[in-house]
Amino acid sequence: MSAAAPPVDFGALLRQRREGAGLSRRELARLCGLSDSLIKYLERGTRRAVATGSAHRLIGVPALGLTLQDFAGVRVGRDKTIKAALDCRAVLRSKRPAILI
Repeated sequence: MSAAAPPVDFGALLRQRREGAGLSRRELARLCGLSDSLIKYLERGTRRAVATGSAHRLIGVPALGLTLQDFAGVRVGRDKTIKAALDCRAVLRSKRPAILI
């Protein structure tokens, strides 16, 4: 039996990417429109769930180089992974493009 790969620590990844880009938490928060506190909580692992919109905003910062795969193990709310939530949103967007941005 092979050992499972250890789960990716999203907070450590986010911090590594942010520091690699030369950004402070405050600068990253300003760039993606999230609060400095949320960035801090995500990096420290204090908050393990990420809203779908927050994930989109973080992915939208080119300097971080984050992709959907980086959020694979992150929880959204109580019962969805970020991938499942983003997949659902993509389906809704394709059927109602005027409603969702």
